[in-house]
Amino acid sequence: GTVPLNFLHILVGRDAFASVTDRTLFYNSDEELKKALKQCQEAFARKAEVLKSAGIGEICVALPQPPRYPRFGKFVIDPTSEEWSESEMSRDMWPSFPGMLELGTLQRLYNLQRIHKEVRPTSQIYLATQPMVSGKAPAPELLMRAVYLSRVSTDAFSQCITDSLDVALEEVEHAMLDPRVAKFGPTVTSRVFLHFLSEMDCTLESVEQRIFDTISSHLGHRGSDVIKLCIDEIEIKVHHRTGGGSGLEILRTSLSSLRGGFLKPKMLREFPDPITGFPLRWEAAKEGAAVVQTDHPHVADHAMLSMYQAKRVAARRAGSTYAYDLPGMLQLALTMKWIAATGSSPRRTSSSAELEVRGGGARRRSPSPRSMRGAPTVPSQVPEAMPKDILSVVELVMDWSKMELVEMERAEGSNDVGMLAWKLTLKTPEYPEGRDLILLANDVTFQAGSFGVREDQFFQKASELARVLGLPRIYVSCNSGARVGLVEELKPLYKVQWIDPKDCGKGFEYLYLLKADYEKLPPGSVEVHKIQQGGEERYVLDAIIGEGMKSTKGGIGVENLQGSGLIAGETSRAYQDTFTLSYITGRSVGIGAYLNRLGQRNIQMVSSPMILTGYAALNKLLGKNVYSSQDQLGGPQIMVPNGVTHQVVRDDQEGMAAILDWLSFVPKDISSPPPICQPAGVDPWDRDVDFEPSLLPYDPRDFLRGVIDNEGNRMRGFFDAGSWIEYLEGWGRTVITGRARLGGIPMGVIAVETRSVDRLVPADPSNSESCEVKESMGGKVWFPDSAFKTAQALKDFNRGENLPVIIFANWRGFSGGTRDMYNEILKFGAMIVDALVEYKHPIFIYIPKHGELRGGAWVVIDPAINPEKMEMYADVDARGGILEPPGIVEVKYRAPQQVEAMHRIDEKLQSMDAKLGTSQGDEKQNIEKEIKAREKQLMPLYTSVATTFADLHDRAGRMKAKGVIRDSISWKDSRRYFYWRVKRRVLQDYLISRLRKVDTKLTHKDSEALIQKWAAENNVDFNSDMKMVAWLESQNVDARAESIRTSFLKSHIKELFEQLPANERQGLLSSLQA
Repeated sequence: GTVPLNFLHILVGRDAFASVTDRTLFYNSDEELKKALKQCQEAFARKAEVLKSAGIGEICVALPQPPRYPRFGKFVIDPTSEEWSESEMSRDMWPSFPGMLELGTLQRLYNLQRIHKEVRPTSQIYLATQPMVSGKAPAPELLMRAVYLSRVSTDAFSQCITDSLDVALEEVEHAMLDPRVAKFGPTVTSRVFLHFLSEMDCTLESVEQRIFDTISSHLGHRGSDVIKLCIDEIEIKVHHRTGGGSGLEILRTSLSSLRGGFLKPKMLREFPDPITGFPLRWEAAKEGAAVVQTDHPHVADHAMLSMYQAKRVAARRAGSTYAYDLPGMLQLALTMKWIAATGSSPRRTSSSAELEVRGGGARRRSPSPRSMRGAPTVPSQVPEAMPKDILSVVELVMDWSKMELVEMERAEGSNDVGMLAWKLTLKTPEYPEGRDLILLANDVTFQAGSFGVREDQFFQKASELARVLGLPRIYVSCNSGARVGLVEELKPLYKVQWIDPKDCGKGFEYLYLLKADYEKLPPGSVEVHKIQQGGEERYVLDAIIGEGMKSTKGGIGVENLQGSGLIAGETSRAYQDTFTLSYITGRSVGIGAYLNRLGQRNIQMVSSPMILTGYAALNKLLGKNVYSSQDQLGGPQIMVPNGVTHQVVRDDQEGMAAILDWLSFVPKDISSPPPICQPAGVDPWDRDVDFEPSLLPYDPRDFLRGVIDNEGNRMRGFFDAGSWIEYLEGWGRTVITGRARLGGIPMGVIAVETRSVDRLVPADPSNSESCEVKESMGGKVWFPDSAFKTAQALKDFNRGENLPVIIFANWRGFSGGTRDMYNEILKFGAMIVDALVEYKHPIFIYIPKHGELRGGAWVVIDPAINPEKMEMYADVDARGGILEPPGIVEVKYRAPQQVEAMHRIDEKLQSMDAKLGTSQGDEKQNIEKEIKAREKQLMPLYTSVATTFADLHDRAGRMKAKGVIRDSISWKDSRRYFYWRVKRRVLQDYLISRLRKVDTKLTHKDSEALIQKWAAENNVDFNSDMKMVAWLESQNVDARAESIRTSFLKSHIKELFEQLPANERQGLLSSLQA
């Protein structure tokens, strides 16, 4: 028979629910609607023959309920039974919407539950479940489907996509709160489908670029929401004009993680059924693009998709991200860095761009609420300066036969160990030509990310590769520590020899195997001794080894601990030899936590603890429930104040951005200088430092980054606006450490907190008598933790980062009280000196305006510690000395000397002294009383005079005259001065390092003299930093180094030749000539 294709639309009066008086909510008419639809179904059954003869296949009933949107019911005929029934999934949907949302296709693939919400006719959201695959239920999916009705100009299309995505994310977030969805927790994956009916009149390439660029920038702006809502696919369907507007095609673009990878882009051309409009087939939209059958919408290898999603869900359950998604997330974060660096990210506006309707007339848009976060997201334009392939990824796979890492392309999830590694090439704003790094990550979906022997060997080889190549080594840590296990094959075989078989409570003597069971085992699996007992031959177990058994593959005990020692030592060497950075996500246990600390630099996600032992095991050890979560043991509230964690982020997308931020200060390899890069719109070097330090306590971050004053005026700081990033913020809070740029030059920064701060020592839950301790620490003083922090920061800046450092010195000294002496202030203060001695890059100590440097604080940072690398400067209003003026007055300008000064200076006292010499008796006593009274009156003034006199010894003029500082620099001009000085030292020291590398006999002083000679030959003023920078930038460093290398080799060979016995020299010459 023929298929009924006709539609029938029925409108039921002006108000179908006259009896419903309360219409505050759309769904208040539910009960009346059910009655009305039941009546409709009965009526259609009575008229079935009439409808059949008319070829009616669907009936849509519209029931108005002013002032709300109408209620809709859709009825379809069953092709087998020919009975009419309501399609509940299409209830309350405009007649054409089920087709536009492809609801029929979804119903064939899934069991759908509509998640009711505040009615929005243009969008629907469903909870979708699938049949079991290989005995396992696939992860449930949240399907957000929306239609955009309004016509839109090509220019405003990006804003429309952004608005629609804002709405989609909001609706998914609301749906996540529904109990039917919430019960699945992080196992739910979300998919967004947007159907734009407006016809795009532009090139195919323009459509593709607009869609992918807009979605990428939106994901960058709202990456945290995308991760939280488990968005695994965004699909956009658009209608595209072709052939100069004469033809029309349907394009389907998607960014999907469902088929492997993180939100991989794909564009297809869709061919619909000419009658029904339903999709029939798809092909690649662009010629030459590779498309396989599983790329088609709703057509997939469900077993493969289930595997991908099962792994992704397992990682989310652990509070992390599937390791194979990490490169994609890095690429997204890198795109946002390019947008920020080129200044192509527009300001957020209070309203979206107007959408133009073709043919003029009024402006309108499909109903869509604003984002719950206030102002809508404004799409960022992906800059033209950004390279096309900003991230290249090559997976490193172990060839176990050769024990070597090889580069390989393979399917996602095909790893046979719980460690993964990639060699990445990133084209960053600092290195647009590309920079390489090694990325290591635990696969938490493989045996919980535990470290077995193979994982340890893999980790060691990947880390060693980073060291050998001198590349940054990034480790994403999500693991459960060293793998532990038992020989499972022995569990059903061993037997127990009880002391009294009738009373097991008396204990047992030994465990044993029967002869038949023992002979089944492979050689070396157990150590036993044979006995005869009970009329049978027994093999008493002395040790279980498990050699050659399946359950021991990868290690189960001490072999894994040995492997942990291997990678611990490797990580320690890596910190010495190259740049190491760890990102902690999910959890990091045992050796995993130690690896993070051994790598030193750590970024921790807020809900990702670093622990040695789980809280449940500790509770068992203590015999009571003391701890309730892992965060109590190793969350950020523990790891930030103790200095293990440098930075805390909210989620993995923010974590990837933080990794790139840190890398922006790091050279491309261990032997290169840091990248000097000045992004668009950055502060010029030639400007004043607006913020001025005061005599009163203030926040020193204000002079580092700038600040908005009380009147709304921008007061620019020392460094480039927006470049300051603080690290180790919660530890040693009397010292501030971070990284920033000065005219585009990356620098390590150490500054001093001038305000008093409190340090909180938490109570130990395992000790009922312990309580939280609050310790107050004064500003401008080194305490044990802040001294350790200073030394740690210097080591980090020095190793792998190659950063010039500026220390804004403003210390009164070290805290030397009983508590701090007990807490090892001497040890940590000495560590500062050790770190400075080891430092291989320029160090600048600058005493800022109204700053002071006293006593031991001066000693541990004096340039004499490392004169080749350190320089000291002071502001004209800075102070430096052993003691503060009041203190030195108490010692060296006491009251009797102040009285002498009074009698020498004060005219009244001089007059009294003259009278006193000629007076006698009572008159003399009266004068003496007057003198005492005058001295008492003047004492406060002369104490101030004495203090000022002592203070004059601490001024910058004396410091410079004594040669302890290189120059006196005014605070306002300090940015200008240090820009040229730092740049000159960075370029000059890099050249010196290259020269000394090829000629090991050259000292730093020799190299500097050689450079001075070359500069003089080119008529360059060696004392002018600006002129030297221009000259150094023009030099071919490789050519200069090669010329020195040739000279060195000649002289070295000559020395070696002369050391040979005379009778051997001629023979060597002859052999060389031959």
